[in-house]
Amino acid sequence: DGLRSERMSRMTSDGYIAMYEAAKQSGRQYITVNKAISRGALRSEKICGRIMTRPEWVEAWTNGNRVRRYSDGELNRIDARAAG
Repeated sequence: DGLRSERMSRMTSDGYIAMYEAAKQSGRQYITVNKAISRGALRSEKICGRIMTRPEWVEAWTNGNRVRRYSDGELNRIDARAAG
């Protein structure tokens, strides 16, 4: 559908990547990326019904950074090496 492909094009131009691209970038399996998103270890956003992430979020996740979710929904990235 033309509208869907236009939205996807806009998301990628805004810097978002799909989970399969995150798996490729991180060198991990798709299911591993999916689980990391589900437990909050990898930040993501739902856009047009698709779960999307950003390359810098994937890099932070693969480099051992953690994302802490506060009760108000705000996210704060903490360097695991400094916190450890």
